Amino acid sequence: MINQQNYKSRILFLFIIWPFGAFINSIYNYRKNFSKYIFVGFSILFGATFVVQDITTGADSAKIFQFFRRVSSLNNQDALIFLSSNTKDLFFKFSVFILSRVTDNASALYAFNAFLYSLFFVLSISILIKCISDKVKIESLVFLILFAVYIRFSAINGLRFWVGAFIYIYSVMKYIFNGEKKYIFLILLTPVVHFSFFFGVSIFGVYLLIQNNLYISFIFYFIFSIFSFASIDFISQNINFLNETQSSAALLYLNEYSQSIAAERREEANWFFKNSGIIARNFSIYAFIFPSLFLRKVGLDIIERRLFSFLLLFASALNFVYKSFELYRRFFEIFIMIMLAFFFKLSIENKIKVKIFPYIVAIFLLPQIILGLRVGMDFLNANLLFSNIFYLPFFENISVIDFLRGR
Repeated sequence: MINQQNYKSRILFLFIIWPFGAFINSIYNYRKNFSKYIFVGFSILFGATFVVQDITTGADSAKIFQFFRRVSSLNNQDALIFLSSNTKDLFFKFSVFILSRVTDNASALYAFNAFLYSLFFVLSISILIKCISDKVKIESLVFLILFAVYIRFSAINGLRFWVGAFIYIYSVMKYIFNGEKKYIFLILLTPVVHFSFFFGVSIFGVYLLIQNNLYISFIFYFIFSIFSFASIDFISQNINFLNETQSSAALLYLNEYSQSIAAERREEANWFFKNSGIIARNFSIYAFIFPSLFLRKVGLDIIERRLFSFLLLFASALNFVYKSFELYRRFFEIFIMIMLAFFFKLSIENKIKVKIFPYIVAIFLLPQIILGLRVGMDFLNANLLFSNIFYLPFFENISVIDFLRGR
């Protein structure tokens, strides 16, 4: 108890004089409960000092800053009328309205969303950490690290989707690991954060009907694999709830025009940017099945069966929307996170007999992780790496990458 209290005092003091140092220390002491608060605290600072890109780069952050400033310039009635022009992503609009009544600085919005993002990230990874009863094995640690770093921290640039992503990941894991049905309600709320989570809710709804019936899940997996060869026209024309209007929010992910725009952006990108995600996705769509081939003797426990069944259904749904690049790409990141949780659980129980398997997974995911870290350098404020908390109001809007380039 004394050691824990001493740790709290030391790391709080370190956080005040050097937040980044306290952040690194919290990662090293990840099994100490108080380290989670430091992690979330640093995340809020990251959001508060988020480096906004030029509007010409097409970065979401620049558009969101402009949107926030416009709302903050309006009175209450006009702001509500402006925000109610469409009904998707209600939580984002609610957050913008409340915060814009207090400040015209959109950094407050990013600080708030960084808090939500990091909170659900910490809660998600804590579910895995609680599975560790003794000294963690190196194989398990590899999967834990991959889970922690696969989705880049700078993903809050997208704000709505990635906040929703960790709410979804956490809620699914709570239900699967602990069987807590109240988290179904939280899953149902994710479309309020970002409309595309109607797709995620649909996957989970099918899972609730099937549960851990692996036979049915495998049938879905093989049948819906054929849809990866279908055209986007076939999909959009035959799903009634997506085909009510060509201007519907859902069809932004599923029409030919959106596909062509996404394809043009990918063509303009460099080789590493275009292919790092493809490498991770093409590997993962089959890799999650691999450990199960060697489990006939020891078998899967109830949590592992649930995870495997959910992954099979998730992969089926991804195959179904294969030609919708944005929907497929984004939800595949969530799929990989659940897959890593599955691998971690198997490794903790010493059920992955192929000892090099964790390193094989790491090799295939590493290009996407490296890309995420590089992208993060465009948004991480260089001052946050070496300054104290009292300097926060005076931070310059300079990213790590620009700092390294001497700009």
